[in-house]
Amino acid sequence: MNLLLSLPLLRELQARGRANDYLNEVLANIGDQQSVQLRHRSFSLHDVAELRQIMRERTELADALLLRRLEVCELIGYDLVEEEIAGTVEEFSTLLDKAVSATANQWIFREEGGGELVPYYLYAIRIVELTLGAKMLVLDLTGLRRGLQKKIQIEITQDMLMSGATVTEVLEDHACVLESQQLTDAYLTQLDAYLRTQPATGTQFLARLPPWHEHAVPTLDGADQVFRVVIDDMVDYGRDDTQLWDGVWIGLPVHPYAQVFDLRRAEYATLHISYLTEYKYDTSLVEKLILPQERKSIVNSLLHRSVSPGEDLIMGKSGGIIILCTGDPGTGKTLTAEVYAEATSRPLYVAQCSQLGTHPAALEEAFRHMLERAKRWNAILLLDEADVYIHERAMNVEQNAIVGVFLRLLEYYSGVLFMTSNRATIIDDAILSRVTAHLRYALPDADSLRRIWGVLAEQYRLNVAPHVLDEAAAAFPKISGRSVKQLVRLSKIIAESSGRQVDMEIIRHVAQFQDLEK
Repeated sequence: MNLLLSLPLLRELQARGRANDYLNEVLANIGDQQSVQLRHRSFSLHDVAELRQIMRERTELADALLLRRLEVCELIGYDLVEEEIAGTVEEFSTLLDKAVSATANQWIFREEGGGELVPYYLYAIRIVELTLGAKMLVLDLTGLRRGLQKKIQIEITQDMLMSGATVTEVLEDHACVLESQQLTDAYLTQLDAYLRTQPATGTQFLARLPPWHEHAVPTLDGADQVFRVVIDDMVDYGRDDTQLWDGVWIGLPVHPYAQVFDLRRAEYATLHISYLTEYKYDTSLVEKLILPQERKSIVNSLLHRSVSPGEDLIMGKSGGIIILCTGDPGTGKTLTAEVYAEATSRPLYVAQCSQLGTHPAALEEAFRHMLERAKRWNAILLLDEADVYIHERAMNVEQNAIVGVFLRLLEYYSGVLFMTSNRATIIDDAILSRVTAHLRYALPDADSLRRIWGVLAEQYRLNVAPHVLDEAAAAFPKISGRSVKQLVRLSKIIAESSGRQVDMEIIRHVAQFQDLEK
């Protein structure tokens, strides 16, 4: 496997006495190059461990992609094996056929875009005649990915063999490696996890993607990205799907890639199983939600009901739970949906206005898909800032059509839907009549406000004395929970930067930079 290493990293390895004769020669002749590409077998296993140690100690030399490739190389192995050298396409074809026939499954593992090694079945080795008598070797490989055969070709020209090359060297130049027991065992472990995960529609996972992954969002720090996804892979494998006729029926390797829905970006992605870890719900969060007890009780009863509330007299009409939350900004409307999603161990699917649009026809299709997904996943659906869809109807024809579409779809929804609005007085009467519960939020009273200060101080690990929190609650009696959170966060930053404990002087200082409720 080829590794791209920066010159400073190699120099540091050399300075630590870990450079072998080959590496010393490379460094002596590197010239003005700032990086060099070397085969992983240029290093010993101890050298690789030292490279990792260097990148841990000197973060300016760290390279996330290189670290991932070093992990891959450990699976491939470092042992140098004496191999015959091929100088022509015909010789290479013979050597490759011999090497592949000696493996258990005739697989070749290929490094994919995210750095994972995936097995392919080699079903043909072809010599293709080119112009002027030139020849090219073509390797035809296939595997099964999400119910369909994924076929790739590897092309090896005579020029690649001019100086002589082994099967291992040529395959590694194409990011490939022959099957080995170690690679197969690692793959079978991933396959077992995949076969348990792929059918689990609606199960929430954490996806951790390296910064170079195609689904990752570019960041300045180059760190791995972690976000929530839901399994939504409807592929069903039959026996015929997983086999290929090659004189006899050959079982194709199933690539452990599952389709997931990214709850952050509201789009689908196909991810390798190695990037997924099951999400752990925090059911204790409901204890930290500071709301009047009667409001918590009604939500808890609705979401934990043991029997269905039943259907309408008209068959198929809504038996769902629709909760409308209205009140001032920052009073806990959205937080209620977030906390109860955790409390009931269900994904929270947030529908944004930007995803739905405001054209009635497009809105109907987009919102119907959202309702279907939420029902399929047993998710809690949250329509945040829903004003445009639930606004009372008047003379605006398009606005009336939007509300009409919304009403029609809600009529037959049987899942759980939270809607939030800051404007309780503008909601259409027909919407209100379909709501299971209307929760009205207000700024917290004195007792609730003090508890919010305590919960958030603990959450953000604020270095503060309890009496300071009492003083803060008394000094700012008319603020929302969101404003408290902003004061806590900013106070922590200022205190840590100055090496002080949070006190009222700091809290009053940061308060002048917040637009607090009057």
